[in-house]
Amino acid sequence: MQTAQEKFFDFVKQSVLPGKEKAAEEVLAKSFADIDAANYDDQKAAQLKQELLPLIEPERQPEITLVLEQFKDTL
Repeated sequence: MQTAQEKFFDFVKQSVLPGKEKAAEEVLAKSFADIDAANYDDQKAAQLKQELLPLIEPERQPEITLVLEQFKDTL
C-alpha cells in the first residue's frame, strides 16, 4: 500500500460502522489493487463509493464522500 493509500485507509477506518471493518478493508483493498494495476477509472471510483458508503457511519458519510472525490482527483 502506498503512503497516500495508507493515510486514506486510516482515515476511512475511523468512520466505519462497528462490525463492518472487515468489509470496508476488503472494498478498499480491491480499489487499491485496481489503482496499483493502473486499472482504476471513473466507473471504479463510483463503484468504490457505492460499496463503501453503506459501511460508513451516517453522520460521517458527507465527509467521506468529499474525501473520495478528492482522492479520485489525485489519481
